[in-house]
Amino acid sequence: MAETRRRAELAGMEMGREKDKWVSGLPLGNGDMGVMVWGDGSPLKFTLDKSDLWDTRMEWPDDPDINYATMRKCAAEGDWERFQWLFENAIRECNPIGPTKISFGRFEMTLGDEMVTECGGLSFHRGVAEVRVRADGVERVLTAFVHKESNVLCIRIEPAGERLELKLRGLAEVNAYLAELDSYTPELVTGDDQGSGLVQNVPGGVCFAGVWEASDDGTVFLAVESADDRESAVNRATATLREAGKRGWDDLRAEHEAGWRAYWDACGMVVPDEKIDHLWHLGMYLIGGSAKQGCLPPGLQGVWALDGERPPWHGDYHADMNVQETFWPVYANNHLELGRCLTDFLMDCLPAAEEFCESFFGWKGAFFPCAFVPGMVFVPGWSTAQFWAGVPGWLAQHMWLQWQYERDAEQLNEQVVPFLRAVFRFYEGLVEKGEDGKLHVPLSASPEIDNNRPSAWCSDPNCDLSVIRNVCRWLIETEAAAGDEQLSARAEQVRADLADYAINDEGGLMLWPGRDYDESHRHPSHVMCIHPFDDMNVDGGEEAVRIIERSMWELIEMGMSRWAGHSYPQTLALAARAERGNMAAYQAHILHDVWLWNHSLNVNSDIRHTGMSNFDTNVFTMETNCGIAGTIPEMLLQSWGGRIRIFPAVPDDWQEACFRQLRAEGGWVISARMEEGRTSLVTIEATVAGTCRLRNPFADGYEADRDVRPDGADLVVELAAGDTVSFRAV
Repeated sequence: MAETRRRAELAGMEMGREKDKWVSGLPLGNGDMGVMVWGDGSPLKFTLDKSDLWDTRMEWPDDPDINYATMRKCAAEGDWERFQWLFENAIRECNPIGPTKISFGRFEMTLGDEMVTECGGLSFHRGVAEVRVRADGVERVLTAFVHKESNVLCIRIEPAGERLELKLRGLAEVNAYLAELDSYTPELVTGDDQGSGLVQNVPGGVCFAGVWEASDDGTVFLAVESADDRESAVNRATATLREAGKRGWDDLRAEHEAGWRAYWDACGMVVPDEKIDHLWHLGMYLIGGSAKQGCLPPGLQGVWALDGERPPWHGDYHADMNVQETFWPVYANNHLELGRCLTDFLMDCLPAAEEFCESFFGWKGAFFPCAFVPGMVFVPGWSTAQFWAGVPGWLAQHMWLQWQYERDAEQLNEQVVPFLRAVFRFYEGLVEKGEDGKLHVPLSASPEIDNNRPSAWCSDPNCDLSVIRNVCRWLIETEAAAGDEQLSARAEQVRADLADYAINDEGGLMLWPGRDYDESHRHPSHVMCIHPFDDMNVDGGEEAVRIIERSMWELIEMGMSRWAGHSYPQTLALAARAERGNMAAYQAHILHDVWLWNHSLNVNSDIRHTGMSNFDTNVFTMETNCGIAGTIPEMLLQSWGGRIRIFPAVPDDWQEACFRQLRAEGGWVISARMEEGRTSLVTIEATVAGTCRLRNPFADGYEADRDVRPDGADLVVELAAGDTVSFRAV
């Protein structure tokens, strides 16, 4: 399906009209080093970031009452003043600025007097930005990329400018807010053979160095590296710079573009909808530029820290939706290697999560707060969010998804099962048996409902019941696959005894018992049992279908006035799971037209004042761009419940579409084509041996190149690892 490759080559974005704004820039990245190219030309700016630049210093208040028992007591007595002090203000008072994401600083360039940026564009396929500038009456083209494998920013100016001026400014010089940490005074790096640069230290963390050199032919290389000490950081950056200079522009660019071609070759799709096509390519570009195995996973802004501003929400790992949506694209889009940076990171954080669970809650298990930084270091924030009980289970889903899509036995035993066991133990300790004989969640919340008011605290929110129910299921399935069923019987019992979902009189899912979804809200977490989990689905019988239909109607009835950009990936997926292709496409169109700055980066505001929503934060966060790239495939391919569905939720006006090498649960890699509104071709490759079950998409019959067994509405075929089967419509 060569057209999917050609479409990727054409995809890209333009520099925004307001070139003096960071958000109008062009993001470049290789998963570790990130650069935002922006500015009106006076000067042209390159904001520098790296995945491991974090200030993780945190002071925990010396108060023995900051624990779960006191939390329960304050909630029961209605002592909300003490509640807020202990579990929010006392922690924030000790940590007024950090812990936080930090960045390197800024590289600035001028080419002469009255320099003006004329226009700029970014190729997603090549990972290359081109900016046209005018200075001293001469128009020049600046080409830039962050090398796909090496932490070096490569710039070429054509024709070369005689008045090129370059300056590297440290973090404290460009960010007054972070300068208050009084920790980032840079030291100058100079030398005949290593260009010029800066080295800075993060107390208790890494040292990071940037060095650069310019050539007479208009080529500039800037390397950014980190290490445990100053000398090592400078030496590492210098070695990267020397290697770049030795290899030269042409060699580096060829290797860089080959790396991005390989990335896009892993999967592709062609759909007759330019907006959806752009959203998918943009999200896939951003996750491909900000995630890499062996590096820390992207936080709220990935490797593109906002320039000169307080990092929004500390730039941290927000796990009541943001982390999860950011990594949705890696599974169906066949980039499981990117998901490994998240699972590796979660395993690194697990000991701290286990320690926190025992010290705060009083039992063994693993608890992750909503907002944290590397090391599972707690970040001050809303108590209703920080102590939401659903966080560890929703993070655990990414462990399970990595296993479901990849089926790697080593990861199953070393990461997936141990992580799920630790999270299950937390929930086993959390739930309590009520007079009805059911297990209940005594104190939790539904993400950000009622914001941070006392009324946000509740018992048995539907989101938590879905999380716990599924953690039990995932643990049972993965322990069986590992052949070591230590906790399966206990998980079966918790799952069987867990309280039922709260359903209102009209048959819709509630927020929690006694509380309907009664206002427009950005987090539709009460319907998590439909998506991202699938324990309530269209195969569940008439009652399940009625609940899904009613719950979706109530979402529509409440309207979008308080939705945010990140609401739309979720609602697109909900529509797709309900097989509503028109509604799914509409959600994508609204996101494209309303929420994206210059149809590129999400800024979580109705920036065109369309009246669609009055939610307004106006800052860039990654999850929306990435999340929509993760849910668009739900329109083309679904694989929940052990069977594959082809084109399950395409709009009525799509008569032709195709996709190449999307991935399904079970380790299947699938390509398919739709012509004249009907599925015409399906090819399935097995990455592991197994039984493949395909919901028959051929209304008028099919032919297959292997023995296929019809089973009701499904087509079943046994495949060994490496085998393929192709179906054609007749």
